[in-house]
Amino acid sequence: ADRATALALVDHVAGQVPPGLRLYAYGGPGRWEQAALSRGLATEPGNGIFVRLPDPVRTLSRLVPVLDRRLAAASRGDTGPLTISLYDRSIHLELAEGRVVDVRWAPAIEDPFDREDVGIAPDHLPALLLGRWGAVGLAERYDDVTLGRHAELMAVLFPHLEADIADDL
Repeated sequence: ADRATALALVDHVAGQVPPGLRLYAYGGPGRWEQAALSRGLATEPGNGIFVRLPDPVRTLSRLVPVLDRRLAAASRGDTGPLTISLYDRSIHLELAEGRVVDVRWAPAIEDPFDREDVGIAPDHLPALLLGRWGAVGLAERYDDVTLGRHAELMAVLFPHLEADIADDL
């Protein structure tokens, strides 16, 4: 969109925000963020919204084609297990020659920090899967997220994704 359209949209959305709530905008230079900045809106979103997925394994299974494309684009030929601890249970991804060949539930890893494994609090899993901050940004933001020895792989599988509009309400 051009600048006039971005400003009109920001003004419209800002007019819809109930008293006591704050509108945030973010993005790269030249995107909606610039329109929001020109209207005096904050550009650093807070902690975001916490959500629990009803079936994380099923959700992640549906994302396998996307994960495979990301691995291929990074020229990674990873083979072996990647376990993502949700603390009370875990998700096991099996990789073979740069492809995700299996996604299933695995036993809990209560302290992934001790084993240098991946640990994602369940409330942060949607942000990881949808690229809100990317795996690296999520780990930098929250102390109950660790990428352990799989930081590089997690960064490839779950990068930060730009969005013109995000809604935390």
